[in-house]
Amino acid sequence: MGRCHLPGVLFALLTAAAAGANPESIVSAQTTPAVSPPQDLKVSSAGIPSVARGQWISSNHVSFSFQVQTSGQAVTPQIEMEREKRPLTGQPTLSGTPVSVSGTVTVASSLLKNGRYHWAARVTSSAGSSPWVTTGSTGKDFGVDTRPPAAPAITSPTNPKQNRSYNKSHVVLDWSSHDKPSGVLGYAYSVGRTASSPSGSASPTAAVTFAAPADGVWYASVRAEDKAGNWSPVNSFRFRIDRRPPRLEWLGTPPRSFNPSSGPLSLHLVVDKTASVWISIYRVGSKLPVA
Repeated sequence: MGRCHLPGVLFALLTAAAAGANPESIVSAQTTPAVSPPQDLKVSSAGIPSVARGQWISSNHVSFSFQVQTSGQAVTPQIEMEREKRPLTGQPTLSGTPVSVSGTVTVASSLLKNGRYHWAARVTSSAGSSPWVTTGSTGKDFGVDTRPPAAPAITSPTNPKQNRSYNKSHVVLDWSSHDKPSGVLGYAYSVGRTASSPSGSASPTAAVTFAAPADGVWYASVRAEDKAGNWSPVNSFRFRIDRRPPRLEWLGTPPRSFNPSSGPLSLHLVVDKTASVWISIYRVGSKLPVA
């Protein structure tokens, strides 16, 4: 029953009906993909063997890898990658090298622009193409951010002017930075006699209060890290602590009293540090200064 010029599926259905078989099982067999879909999708980048979904990376070079199954026929791995706000279309944007052996294949992409991406993979051959497979994400799969944050701006409500000295028991410092597109993750800071590059991991702390160190000039150095791991340039804030009162020394013996009508009076003294000096003059027996 049936003729050779009929389409393949219809010919199979007619043959199955004549033989008493279930036509639905024949349709299922005819529509089974000729190429197995990829498995174990993964993204890697410089220094990151497996990029977590939603993770930001600082490199614009990425590699997509996944497992393929083949019975010996050459299959070509394909990738579709789009920016976060653009839907996947089912059209490949990257193709890898054809392989004839089952295993892990890799498709590389470079010069990606900053932003978020999502992607899907499939395998194609002369027998057809597998279905597209995603990582399960409906939005962002990974983000690229190659730019460092801005150098932090540092201020101090207790020591606002960097060229002045302050007699303070505690020092308060605040800082902030900005970054696109990943955003600021945190800051590293240090306080020392010289400006330096802070070491250690970033902390979300953007303000610090500490006991004032010894008298003299000090530097607070801060740098910011974004969510892709980029570090900003270092910015430093100078603050000067001076809690010791100045010492005053008379040059010669100052007079205990003088008569203004007898002429001017000259006083000679020296201080051991930059300071302001006030001299008060009283009338004899008065408690209020006249000058």
